[in-house]
Amino acid sequence: MSRHLLVTVAVLALVGSGLVALVLADGGGSRSPAVEAGGRYEPVHAGLCAARSAAAAGSVPAAREAFFDRAHQPLHELASDAAARDRSVAARLLEAKEAVEAGLNQPGPSFVADLDRLLAATAAAVEAVGQARPRPCPQGRT
Repeated sequence: MSRHLLVTVAVLALVGSGLVALVLADGGGSRSPAVEAGGRYEPVHAGLCAARSAAAAGSVPAAREAFFDRAHQPLHELASDAAARDRSVAARLLEAKEAVEAGLNQPGPSFVADLDRLLAATAAAVEAVGQARPRPCPQGRT
């Protein structure tokens, strides 16, 4: 099998799994008011807000815990779901996530700004999958 064919099959599998997850999460088109209001990805947003708040307070360990415990894996799921609708939105989400991961390992002066970019990319991805944009974090960030 050629490398191009393998890459194509891998991309189709990723997009297909995102579509299956989207159909299963949608429940056949019947959404409850709670899902409409908060959305499936509201806990991810809340985890990112907690990570940003901790980072702004200078606590990288607390930011790391909030990010990995509450947001990391669901961000992969969101990227997969978003890729089925808008690959550029999914790409921006993954790039922002990688910048935050790098900052968690070696925090620099742009770490809080990286979290802000990830929050914005997450909000855009949530909108891309057809859910309401998350409310701003308590401290006024996206």
